[in-house]
Amino acid sequence: MRDVNASFHPPETQVLIKTDDLLSGKHGKTGHFVRFYDDSDTLLDEVASFIERGLRARGRGIVIATGAHADALRRRLDELAGAEGRAAPPSWDIVWLDAETTLARLMAGGWPDRTRFEFEVGRIVAEARAGGAPVHAFGEMVALLCARGRYDAALHLERLWNELTRKLDFSLFCAYPWSLFPTADVAHVFRQVCAEHDHACADTALAVPAEG
Repeated sequence: MRDVNASFHPPETQVLIKTDDLLSGKHGKTGHFVRFYDDSDTLLDEVASFIERGLRARGRGIVIATGAHADALRRRLDELAGAEGRAAPPSWDIVWLDAETTLARLMAGGWPDRTRFEFEVGRIVAEARAGGAPVHAFGEMVALLCARGRYDAALHLERLWNELTRKLDFSLFCAYPWSLFPTADVAHVFRQVCAEHDHACADTALAVPAEG
């Protein structure tokens, strides 16, 4: 894992917890959490387990991912089902949305639009929640915005997600490559990203010191 102390120092209250502890339910069964990662294969294994756990609870999954990650997640979910002697997840149990396409539909004037977000994303979550089924959602749109240098827009999108979690009870898994936070110049963004989530996760538990 990247040594975050070499680049920036999040506030004293910020603790990166081990992802395994979060996925096990140790920190609750729902919530909005973020995963910072270097290794996409490890990330995708975790996301597949996260989605699969919701399906086993007779819930629904929502995946808003890049094409390559979506393909890899489909394979992993099929493999998880096969390892347990179950059929692959039926198509209606998981809503698959392309992150680039969905993000483009949300944008108005170069900014994530609340009304468009509610239609393109909120509507999907509400439909998945119909009947009270647990919903596990994974999204990469915020990372796409950061990769374009639009950290401000990514934070706005995180806040739209938070508004939605206050209306609907579901669990949301966000992910950002560590490479998006390379220097102290974006330390404040890292702290704000963490602040928009119930928990922040990394490969291992990590308590980082206060800034200064």
